[in-house]
Amino acid sequence: MTQRIFAIITHHKLGNEVEAAELWKKLGICALGWPSINFCRYRSEEAIRERLKKENLNTRHAKEIWRFVGEINKGDLVLAYTRKNTIAYVGEVKGPCEFNTRNVVGNLEGKFYYPHQRKVKWWNEPHHFDRLDLPPNFRDQLGKHRVIVAEVDPGSKGFEGFIKILKACAGSGSKFPGINEDTVKAGLVKHLNHAIDRLEQGLVIKDVEIAIGKQKKSRPDFVAEDKQGRIVLIECKGTADTRTFEQIQDYGKAYGKGKNPRLFIVAFRITEPCRVAARKAGNIELFECDLDFHKI
Repeated sequence: MTQRIFAIITHHKLGNEVEAAELWKKLGICALGWPSINFCRYRSEEAIRERLKKENLNTRHAKEIWRFVGEINKGDLVLAYTRKNTIAYVGEVKGPCEFNTRNVVGNLEGKFYYPHQRKVKWWNEPHHFDRLDLPPNFRDQLGKHRVIVAEVDPGSKGFEGFIKILKACAGSGSKFPGINEDTVKAGLVKHLNHAIDRLEQGLVIKDVEIAIGKQKKSRPDFVAEDKQGRIVLIECKGTADTRTFEQIQDYGKAYGKGKNPRLFIVAFRITEPCRVAARKAGNIELFECDLDFHKI
């Protein structure tokens, strides 16, 4: 049987998804909601759809419920997706669908109430990495609005090829277990706010998260000034990719003609595509940070 790949949002409620992912890892499961009905017993998508109709429930997710209870098989790959572009964990399915209300994820009186569960052996690496680290044909299959269980088509790469690509993501977020990209960035911004002089001697912060231009769309994390009096725009990231490169270029354009600001990207990790794009552009300075700053 051909192995398949599925991405599952860890919880439908914003604010619960990160904690739910950590519980999935701890309990060795993946999970799905719809707590009022045991869909593990159902044998077709149509039967699920009819039951949803009977209960006056929305039928739009019937296909996704069937994916979870009827199509996922032992040996398939599961990506625990927590939104905000973060794949928390990757694992291999180890068991059939079970309607389990005995643990904290499935408890119908609890915070998560996701009783449809499958046993999963979660990998140690990679974890907590940005879906944008994946090639476009893969990352675009994740994070679709209101899609809870998505099947990922590996295309010509095949199942084993997709695994190789995933394992290449191991360095992107794994030094920050349980912490999402926004939290990592916030920590870096806070650190840099007190350590700007360590980034470059003579830098002085002029503003933080200032809105540039009348449209107030581009927002570099810092506007600083170097010791020669030249403006420096600084964007911080947990992981800097080509999107970060595009952001900082937009900031430079939005800041105004004639000012010729210096452009800095500061991140815990800078992807190779971002490095290549910065080298080609020739106007962006890159710094990797391990709570000290190393210019690339």
